Amino acid sequence: MADITTRSNMFSVAGKRVLVTGGSRGIGYMIAKGFAQQGAHVLLTSRDAKACEEATSSIGHGCQYIVSNLSSRQGCEELADNVSRHFSKSFDVLINNAGTSWGEEAYDRESGKANWGFDKILDLNLKSVFYLSRACMPLLQRENLRENRDGIISGKNDPGRIINVGSISGFLSQEAPTHAYD
Repeated sequence: MADITTRSNMFSVAGKRVLVTGGSRGIGYMIAKGFAQQGAHVLLTSRDAKACEEATSSIGHGCQYIVSNLSSRQGCEELADNVSRHFSKSFDVLINNAGTSWGEEAYDRESGKANWGFDKILDLNLKSVFYLSRACMPLLQRENLRENRDGIISGKNDPGRIINVGSISGFLSQEAPTHAYD
């Protein structure tokens, strides 16, 4: 089977199966919408069922959702299991976009929230990227060429991809107390 690439399909995402975390709003929503508009099958996820419903309704054809909480290893593994069932044990692109911030005063030991906020950020912004990527690796690996339901052929020459989205807050000091970044 020859690998025929033309200008019109070189960067095509038509028929690709894409998971977008934090896809119900902001950058994740825009990424999900862009993929869906270009013919990809998008599965977005967020903790908020209503926000997921609104986002998928707004995006329209090619977009569905699964509600999930990625702030724990268990939540990441449960999402990977749901994605495996949804996409028939294989998908093409994982976009780790879910993230959070925390604006509590970091050195206020009286409130008891300082450690909670720091852990919240590390759990979602750092650990979930690792845990979800690891749980999804078997679903993204390519053993042999295969044809998906849209006739798109993928395999070793078309590997699964992981895209990690970061925040400018990781590079620039903020006026708000975002201590996990500073």
